[in-house]
Amino acid sequence: MTPCPKCGYAPEVGHRVKPYQDGHLSLDFDRREVRVAGVLKPLTLIEYALLALLVRYRGKVLSHDALVSTVWGPDYSTLGLAKWHISHLRRKLGDSAKERIVTVHGFGYRYEPPVRGCSHD
Repeated sequence: MTPCPKCGYAPEVGHRVKPYQDGHLSLDFDRREVRVAGVLKPLTLIEYALLALLVRYRGKVLSHDALVSTVWGPDYSTLGLAKWHISHLRRKLGDSAKERIVTVHGFGYRYEPPVRGCSHD
């Protein structure tokens, strides 16, 4: 069974989800921890779910509808909901979050990992 896109939880006993690390951001799906440059960042459940979903599908654009439907459920359908939480998530993650959590105007968001081997990352 695939891990939950909201939190990374995998129901099989003893099954661990490999942590994500890109040199700046790390997500430990099993411990539900997010670190930026090694510093633990406390996130709300919604912020964590959004970030985990974006990281799981890194490089791909996720529509506002897909984010809201996955994180809040199919009964929610407001554009402002995702925008507000993404804004708070970016603020908590710091300066580089605007480069990593990219807004695709009129559609949604994409997590863009740093380019490996690039001298400024």
